[in-house]
Amino acid sequence: MLGFSMPGCPLMLAGLLLALPRGAGAEAPRAGGDVAASPPVTPDAVGPDDAGRVAELQRLAATLDGAYSNRDGQFMRDGLSVSFVSNRDDQARLYLAELDPAGAPPRRLLASSEVKLAHGLMSRDGKTILALVDKGGDWSVQWLPLDGRPPREVTVLERSNVTGLLPLVGEPYLYLSGQTKGSRSPAVYRASPTGTLQEIFWDPLPVRLQAMTADGSSLLLARRRPPADDELLLLDTRSRVARKVFPPPGSTPSRRWASISPDGTTLFVTSNLGGEHEVLHSVDASTGRENARYVEPGSWATMRFAIGTSSRLLILVDRGGQSVLRVLDAKTLEPVIVSRLPPGHGSGPSDLTTGGTLALVAWETPDHPEDLWLVDAQTGAARRALDESQPALASLPPVEASVEEVVAHDGLRLPVKMVRPLGVPGKLPVIVSPRGFAEGVRLEWNPKAAFFLSLGYAWVEPALRGAPGFGTSFEEADHGLGRRDAIRDIEDVGRWISSRPWADPTRLVLMGEGTDGYYVLAGLASAPDLWRAGVEADGLMDLRAWMTEVKKHPDCAYLLTKIGDPDKQGELLDDLSPIRHADRIVAPVFLVACARCGFSSLAQNEDLVARLRTRPAAVEYVVEPGDPESLKARDTRTRFLARVALFLERHAGPR
Repeated sequence: MLGFSMPGCPLMLAGLLLALPRGAGAEAPRAGGDVAASPPVTPDAVGPDDAGRVAELQRLAATLDGAYSNRDGQFMRDGLSVSFVSNRDDQARLYLAELDPAGAPPRRLLASSEVKLAHGLMSRDGKTILALVDKGGDWSVQWLPLDGRPPREVTVLERSNVTGLLPLVGEPYLYLSGQTKGSRSPAVYRASPTGTLQEIFWDPLPVRLQAMTADGSSLLLARRRPPADDELLLLDTRSRVARKVFPPPGSTPSRRWASISPDGTTLFVTSNLGGEHEVLHSVDASTGRENARYVEPGSWATMRFAIGTSSRLLILVDRGGQSVLRVLDAKTLEPVIVSRLPPGHGSGPSDLTTGGTLALVAWETPDHPEDLWLVDAQTGAARRALDESQPALASLPPVEASVEEVVAHDGLRLPVKMVRPLGVPGKLPVIVSPRGFAEGVRLEWNPKAAFFLSLGYAWVEPALRGAPGFGTSFEEADHGLGRRDAIRDIEDVGRWISSRPWADPTRLVLMGEGTDGYYVLAGLASAPDLWRAGVEADGLMDLRAWMTEVKKHPDCAYLLTKIGDPDKQGELLDDLSPIRHADRIVAPVFLVACARCGFSSLAQNEDLVARLRTRPAAVEYVVEPGDPESLKARDTRTRFLARVALFLERHAGPR
């Protein structure tokens, strides 16, 4: 079903890392064994002999960084054109394009550069845009006519909980859930084209719009009932009466995703049934009785974005970092076909043609940003929806990408994303970017990886134990003493890469930032003979100091379990902190610190640099004068990438 969604910050690791204060340790005492204070350390500058090469590398990085994406596709009523959101003009804008390859190029629908579009839906008649507009902290819900009339603001909603859906047929009303400024809690609203906002449902517990029938007569809502998981309500928009439809009485599965058939007779719900494997349920919307179920075979997988017709159901399955789009029989949930999309990652099918024969899917690969694809729901054949090329990708060589499994020292299987350039002679230097705290591995577009691929490096991302996205037991395997095993996972992956016929075992580089920068420093210290160089930006290096600050946050319980309580496990946190083992790091290191609000304080970074500079190996130290957000600015990140590339050319680069 068409819609836009801005999920809040759930009480999970990824959300906590965004919500918790940065700069932990900036004023914290060095408990558990003080690190000797050092005099101020001077950052390194680009020398005059290197300025030309850095500028050349930065231009390449900026070119690849400027590759644009296309997403949120929607068929127009005629089925011959699509609207979509693209950042090809540096900001997210709404465009209209013909599906005919011989047709005109995509046309931007809003001329104003002042509208910072977050999400947009086009009315089926092509006359109005229903948009979420970024207002610097909140979302403005607006109707934007395309006939020159001024926009009409419907309401302003809190950024943390906004979902909107547009009926496929019938009147052009927008249904949305969210919390208006100053309201008591989230509610469900109906917005008319005149700008009128009408509350149609409120509940003492938080509710969120999930899906709707084609005509907007029924809305599927998720209601949060702590401490249990969400339960599903079906709301009749005419009577405004809601009833619970999932889970059945006496059952408490963890619900993941939910949708509803266009005619409103069937619910499609994914849950884990209290176990590791996700299950797709087909549920009768009237009785709540399960009609059928589907379990993805093999390793742990997630399923989401179910849309379909009376006969076909399209689901996106994420398996170990790679997505698969499956077509199921809508009645029996038996697999019918698998789409023939290239190896990559999808954000789900966003729309179907009226007849249900074609689906629009947003799909990205390691060598191409997110783009719109057309998938035939009968045969699985797939092709790009827009016949256009991106000059920004011209410097990127053909690549081979896959997700492999590495068996760790204790038998645990670690998903590992590998991307390597083709046609490069000799053995390749390899950059290993570990994922352990806040995200798993996915076959997706990464402009940083693309930059180094274009320079002749292979790019490897291992999911260390503790990374989310591979089941509960995998995510919890790094708790407490398990973090030692997670650090050893890095060595296991490095030894495995060394045995690949295309890899140069003498030129392995560890690279990471933020919480994953922790694993760069820990990996360099735990297996100093394995790594030729390390690159770390805004990394977490003192666990006790950081967790001392984290413990002050009301939502710290999960991280106290995952990482450790500084008051009860201080010695363990010290032993697991890379800053305590700097004397074991022998490889050249490129280190980036933030002057404000980093995961480690400027003083901690200077302590580490001062100690590393007592060794013979090179250390290059750069300080970003702002906070970690400033590292995301294009000029800043491409400049740092250029300096990193020059550093690696000297110590581990292609020969």
